[in-house]
Amino acid sequence: MSATGSTGSTASQGSDKASQVADQAQQAVGQVQDKASEVKDQATEKVGQVREQATAQTDQGLDKASQGLSTAADKLREQAEGDGPVPAQASMVADRLEQASNYFKDKDTNQIVSDLEAFVRSKPVESVIGAVAIGFVLAKIVR
Repeated sequence: MSATGSTGSTASQGSDKASQVADQAQQAVGQVQDKASEVKDQATEKVGQVREQATAQTDQGLDKASQGLSTAADKLREQAEGDGPVPAQASMVADRLEQASNYFKDKDTNQIVSDLEAFVRSKPVESVIGAVAIGFVLAKIVR
């Protein structure tokens, strides 16, 4: 009879050990999940910070571009004083530069991206041609 009691006790101890191992495994899984969630939250926060910094830098660049276009428009108007077709055309170009300057001044990065997306959707062929032309000009400038 003592052999049967001993076997039952051993089985009970084995069951207890298995239960302990299962509990430890569950705790380990919980800790890994918590750590993964923490890392994910930190990464999401970091991405948000980087996005904010990039947007701020882009907005600063747009402000500088706006100022540059406004200055170019003013200089063009000064040089285009007088009568005739050339000064009239120069004045029109200066007006367009001033419009572009105001556009960049009045809009933030997200609004400009939205406007650009809307333009590309409405005029895809013109957008591709414009992108190729800009790429060509930039390639010539960089060389």
